[in-house]
Amino acid sequence: MYKARVFAQKQRNPCLSYLYEYLCQPHPAKDRSRIVALDFFNSQSAPLARDIPVFGLINELQSNSDAQSIASSSPGEIRKGRLLLIEDISNLTMEELGNHYNIDPFFFASYMQQAWRKTGTQSPSLCSLPSQEKKQNFLPLAYHRTLSFRRQNEPLSSMLRNCNHQRKVVLLPSMQGQTIGLAQHCCSILLIAKPKEEWIGIVLVDPAITDDYLPSRHQGAIPADQHSVPYLGGCEDFITHSPSNEPNLTIFPPFQGILDELVHQWGQSAPTNFNVDAPTLASISYYPLKIVASEWVNYASVMSFSIREYELSSQKSGDLIAELEKLNVNLRLLQGWRRRVISTQAKIKRAIRFITFFSDNLKPNDDFKGLLEDYEFLKSEIGEYAKRLEAMVPLVTSAVALIESRRSLVETANVTRLTILAMVFVPLSFVAGLFSMSDGYRPGGSLFWVYFAVAVPIVVVVGLVAKPPKTAIQTLRRRFNAFFKA
Repeated sequence: MYKARVFAQKQRNPCLSYLYEYLCQPHPAKDRSRIVALDFFNSQSAPLARDIPVFGLINELQSNSDAQSIASSSPGEIRKGRLLLIEDISNLTMEELGNHYNIDPFFFASYMQQAWRKTGTQSPSLCSLPSQEKKQNFLPLAYHRTLSFRRQNEPLSSMLRNCNHQRKVVLLPSMQGQTIGLAQHCCSILLIAKPKEEWIGIVLVDPAITDDYLPSRHQGAIPADQHSVPYLGGCEDFITHSPSNEPNLTIFPPFQGILDELVHQWGQSAPTNFNVDAPTLASISYYPLKIVASEWVNYASVMSFSIREYELSSQKSGDLIAELEKLNVNLRLLQGWRRRVISTQAKIKRAIRFITFFSDNLKPNDDFKGLLEDYEFLKSEIGEYAKRLEAMVPLVTSAVALIESRRSLVETANVTRLTILAMVFVPLSFVAGLFSMSDGYRPGGSLFWVYFAVAVPIVVVVGLVAKPPKTAIQTLRRRFNAFFKA
């Protein structure tokens, strides 16, 4: 069984522990997964898209590769290969695919990102070296999708998407009446090509955005009317279309999820370097890489928008306490962006290494040349934003220290006012105490001298304790030490 293989391999690769835990969970009674097969025939320019029932996957995997099992537009054609697009894969589907195709567990583990890093398990993306990546027949693409929520009344900082693989959604503070969320997403592409057999490609993607969320750790209940939409209307289309005066909804469908987008793009045209007889991992990864690059563009827009908001929110308002609280919030957010940018740059660099490696092993191709330029641009732009964020940290820290100093000056002024008031009330208290003495101790009485005999020594002792004479103490200490040494 595939589960037994993962258990044996995790002894040598501890990063597979999270995958093994997921496979050991009970199979879902209602599978959330969605599977679409793209069948490629020898003479068809566009693949044939078919929805496959989740519980009928075994029959699909065991089907023959000739035209009798799969209906083609031209009778008698032979299927060259197929691309399985799987949305929100379940542990049951993982086991079926892993057993049938003997898939490397690292492929599934690279897709299953943890919402929070745990000290007991490691993520495969963090323990894979570049030399190891070149030998893999799959490509994991981790990215963030930007969302827009209505203004949050509850102090939520994060949520979880309610799906088979719970992705974390980080909520940024409200800016200009809207709350922006950064949702974890992942897309993994695998190619299995054996001699004299039809090739098989597997693409694991996350489901489309819905309003179904769960509370994250240390968070309360999620509001019932939680509504989210893609930020800025979603990512931009990267395909250049021929100009036309007539709208064509088949060319411009609304972007819902990456699965539907992949079906649409493959239905329009295949990448330039795609060979239906012997495709490469790079050719079937072209469209996922372009879609992820479009999502990174929106991510960079959020960074730019956040930097502008932090700069504007650092202006003086006159209320020291409010200014200090705002700066402390900005400082925490900047620290969060610092960690987030480091992770983002690592993800983009991995994609660049993949594109560079396969570009060197392919014929000169404008598509991949442009793809490499896109990711290099994203790396540079996000790096520039990271420098601006990094430069703001010491500025905010200095502003916090400055406001703290201003608060100290204000408190010192308040203490000075209290001292002045004490100078007024202390004589009054003295006079009141003087007139409250009994007959024998009041001024002119026979025992009035006792007041000075007691008060003066006490004042002297209190004065010495409050501000001891350092010179006299040092002199006495030297004489004391000299006496005992003698």
